[in-house]
Amino acid sequence: MSRSGLRLPDLESYIVYLGGYSNQAERLLTQPNELVRKTHVELLESHLKSKENAKDAIFYSYTRHINGFAAILDEEVALAISSMGPSVCSMILLTRRGKLIGTRSFFKGFESYFGNLSSDLRTPRDTYGHGTHTLSIAGGSPVPGANVLGFGNGTAKGGSPRARVAAYKVFWPYKDYGSFGFDADILAAFDAAIYDGVDVLSVSLSSYSTNYFDCGIPIGAFHAILNGISVVASAGNSGPDLGTVKNVAPWLLTVGASTIDRDFPAYVIFGKHKLKGKACRMHPAANASYEDANVCLMGSLDATKVRGKIVVCVRGWNHATDKSAAVKLVGGKGMVLVNNFINGNNIVAKLHVLPATHISDSDALKLFSYLNSTKSPMGTISYPITMLGTKPAPSMAPFSSQGPNTITPEILKPDIIAPGVNIIAAYTMATSPTHNEFDKRRLPFNILSGTSMSCPHIAGIVSLLKALHPNGALTQSNQQS
Repeated sequence: MSRSGLRLPDLESYIVYLGGYSNQAERLLTQPNELVRKTHVELLESHLKSKENAKDAIFYSYTRHINGFAAILDEEVALAISSMGPSVCSMILLTRRGKLIGTRSFFKGFESYFGNLSSDLRTPRDTYGHGTHTLSIAGGSPVPGANVLGFGNGTAKGGSPRARVAAYKVFWPYKDYGSFGFDADILAAFDAAIYDGVDVLSVSLSSYSTNYFDCGIPIGAFHAILNGISVVASAGNSGPDLGTVKNVAPWLLTVGASTIDRDFPAYVIFGKHKLKGKACRMHPAANASYEDANVCLMGSLDATKVRGKIVVCVRGWNHATDKSAAVKLVGGKGMVLVNNFINGNNIVAKLHVLPATHISDSDALKLFSYLNSTKSPMGTISYPITMLGTKPAPSMAPFSSQGPNTITPEILKPDIIAPGVNIIAAYTMATSPTHNEFDKRRLPFNILSGTSMSCPHIAGIVSLLKALHPNGALTQSNQQS
């Protein structure tokens, strides 16, 4: 995230227009493209006093019908070039007016292991939603009327709403196994961000390490810190077990997740009938095990017994929205997602493809007791509402990874917590909120939970502090918290 733009804050993009060519065919014979590029470098070299700096500054050379180049320059050099006389027709300042001022993608490490990405994926465009969501939390402009299917309506804005932002994409999908990021790509992204002159890096990813220099994040962050860039990183989502916190390097500002005083409750009502369906036990398909059906794996449910009913699915193995998709595809009317003792009270909102709710392990025991004691169980899932002022808040999110720091226990981690449960923020229109192919919904906002969401909250605040104190010692932000 940058206060003023890519590269150094005192530099701007300029077009140096040198005219055109009256005879293109003759020009190609006397001045091939490489020779024209060389003249552009030589012109700029005469002002920068360095050929390498001139080459680095030029990001476009116009060599065909238009003669000129585009380069990153400071105002003094730009004025000097514009005063060169008739050889320079004009100088054009490119004012960065957009919110998103740069995107880069890094995939060579991924491709070296999994093979080449398809051409439609080999792009910095966010096709999953995670990057859009986190970036808008850090620096999104105010958007009135933001909501998710009518829930949580209000004005959404990032922690540093006037900041300009850049995106560095390092995670890529592999078949149906999820997304993967490689240290080679992560380091390349850090290297590019340092060169681009960003002010704050919001790193919503984590990996396990046994020392501070055996993976890409702490190494890249170390060099970012040396260049005056604050680095904020997620603590991970492996809680509530102890010693699960990630990104524990002392130069990182490591962020855990907390709840906020807003909730979206939907209640399960036993014995009454509002939804056209019935509560039911697990009914495995002929070729599926009870264990698969218990967690509602795709293809594991018996359609003849599930159709028209509310299905109880146990958390684990597959994504929560994949469970509700499995229920819907065999004709189920609703789903109650229940925690086991491991998940405890860790419940979050999800955009399911049918009426659904998520209950804690203690409430799950009550539900199972009812199901096992009733021959014809009946139930209702209430319509969810937006509830404000919930208490206690904030409280630690159960999924948020906890300390101690397993590398250096004396260095406490996480450093801080921030909102990371049921966060509404911008979302990509390239996919549905469930990522299921049959889900045709496309939403500008989505509700997500995780330390990936809490991290950019702090990154936005750090950006504001650096804007207020541009000469302050805020690089190692964890020492100021």
